[in-house]
Amino acid sequence: MINKSTIIYIFFIFIFIFMNEIYYFTYIKDILITSNWTSNYANLHDHLIYTHFIGYIQNGKSEMLVFGNNVGIASIYYILGKIFNTHNYIDLAHFVNDIVYCISSIYVFKIFKVLKFPLFLSIFFTFNPINFYFLSLINKDIFTILFVLMLVYYLAKKKYYIFFLVAITSVIIRIQLPLFAFVFYFLSEYHKISMSKKMLIVYLFSAIMAVMLEHTISIISMGSMGSAMGLGVTRIIRELNINYYIGSLFLNPVKIMQYFYDYLLAFKNIFSQDMFYFYRTGNFLNLIFLPISIFSVFVYFTFNRKTQLPKSIKYFLLVIVSFFTVWLINPTVNYRYIGIFIPYFLISGIYITKILTRNKQ
Repeated sequence: MINKSTIIYIFFIFIFIFMNEIYYFTYIKDILITSNWTSNYANLHDHLIYTHFIGYIQNGKSEMLVFGNNVGIASIYYILGKIFNTHNYIDLAHFVNDIVYCISSIYVFKIFKVLKFPLFLSIFFTFNPINFYFLSLINKDIFTILFVLMLVYYLAKKKYYIFFLVAITSVIIRIQLPLFAFVFYFLSEYHKISMSKKMLIVYLFSAIMAVMLEHTISIISMGSMGSAMGLGVTRIIRELNINYYIGSLFLNPVKIMQYFYDYLLAFKNIFSQDMFYFYRTGNFLNLIFLPISIFSVFVYFTFNRKTQLPKSIKYFLLVIVSFFTVWLINPTVNYRYIGIFIPYFLISGIYITKILTRNKQ
């Protein structure tokens, strides 16, 4: 029998989908006519890149299909376009993203049941305001959310074969995701060394991989990196990696702060007089609670021997660590990546703050 909290959860999912429909027909459906490449309502820039790659696939231009993060998502939509006999990728993406959102919501429910979290905290996933952005046009972010949730669920259930199958499959969406899964598994399931030593290992691993990336392959062109260089910190790190091999090793903590700074800048204009107001204001409210959550997580990792933390929360905490370990290898900084993992920060922070307060009493 479905209990009351489950019914409310399903109701909230439908409410968000309804709001997203309004958002879609107001801002997205005619975005190619009303906006340019720098639209704030959706990631139009990447959408147009993916449609170009779909064109390469259609025209058999294999020389343009360099291994990277664009080919997989373009291939998926090329196949779906064939199945549904359409070249209207804006409407197709809207349909696909809504389905992926619903599947993600199912996994959120399953995770909360396995980890015994209060279901009301799931609102940070289902009503994450940046989902409006992720549910618009062709993008990898909504799929990334799904794959991360699947990895958390199957690792929590100790279904390792399915976990690694999901990890391997996720390379279609982002080549970082299998590496994320490996780090997540190592931190969570390898118990022969202490957590502090594992943290040191993954930090050094991230710094070394960043240097190797700079010297071997270029997943992201310098043209697209230019808009993500922020205050120049990432450019400095890149130059130090290329010339002296030490940029990521010493400056990754600064790069972490830049992720949050970029997230802040993305929502500085929060007083729009339209539905976009909810999108910006909701993310602004996330920013208010985020420092508290980050501080709580820091306190836990610093003084975890003194806290009685439920073992289940470790998965959310280690998702955060695994995210930074892998995404710091990426030469660029973009607030979207933080947006994907905001719910893990907030829920971890709330849980740990509650425990720290209880222990203090």
